[in-house]
Amino acid sequence: MNDAPPLRLFTALWPGEATRAAAQAWQARCTWPPGARPVRPTDLHVTLHFIGALAAAQLPALQAALQAAVRSSGWPPPHEPLALRFDRCSVWPNGVAVLLCSQPPPAPLQALHQAIGQALQAMDIALDERPWQPHITLARKARGAGLPAAGSLPPPVDWPLQEAVLAASRGGYQVLQRWA
Repeated sequence: MNDAPPLRLFTALWPGEATRAAAQAWQARCTWPPGARPVRPTDLHVTLHFIGALAAAQLPALQAALQAAVRSSGWPPPHEPLALRFDRCSVWPNGVAVLLCSQPPPAPLQALHQAIGQALQAMDIALDERPWQPHITLARKARGAGLPAAGSLPPPVDWPLQEAVLAASRGGYQVLQRWA
């Protein structure tokens, strides 16, 4: 009998150091209310799909399915470099402060998101029913945060689309599989 606790998993775009530093600049320009929980710099990412709790015994099958999905999507894009541009800040009604893109994600990223979603559904993993909106979570419990004003915005975060990952949440995030 395997008594290993379930893994809390998600797929994501993972930043390089320059991207992480640019996102931190936005985070640093915000004024957080008491009780807000800013995301640790090492945990900044863009979620593709939240998977949730999964038995450790299912991990190899999930990794194989995701590898096939990523390959079928054509990721990473073989042509000219692509990026997401994060250029505006918001606090969602649930109190999560996020950095958002003004433009929709490029087609290769949408194809990756869709392929991973199909692989997860084939494994009977429920998907979020809300439309996917690429975002960087800056803080939780941030209702009432002071966001950068139009005249004092940091430069946009240009996130090169180079690496997607499968990660686990274990008191911090641990990358389990990379697709670069």
